[in-house]
Amino acid sequence: MFDFLKKNYGIDAHRVERKNIVYPDGKFDELNIYVEGTKQGKKAFVIGECKSQPSKKDADKFHQMIERVQTVLAGEIFLFMVGYSYNPAVETYIREKYPEVSISKSFDFELNYKKVSVS
Repeated sequence: MFDFLKKNYGIDAHRVERKNIVYPDGKFDELNIYVEGTKQGKKAFVIGECKSQPSKKDADKFHQMIERVQTVLAGEIFLFMVGYSYNPAVETYIREKYPEVSISKSFDFELNYKKVSVS
């Protein structure tokens, strides 16, 4: 994930997690992927949404959530959606309606697993 962030966004990540953003009224948004880091010495964030097969509705909901999140995060924000597969119409919809949202496939990420011995 750190290599992906550096290569695609030029961000040196300090924190990668799933996070709830809680607003003053007590409502909250759950961020599937929340990254804090720096880009050229300035605070930067990467927010990602994960769905196995993202839909147009998922993209719209993600955009609405980002509008709320932007009110509380101070820094440059980069956005992406991750899916195992995309319907071509959905991919076109996201690219045209939300050009600020990068589209990634789950197999674009290198998975690192530790070998564990079980006795």
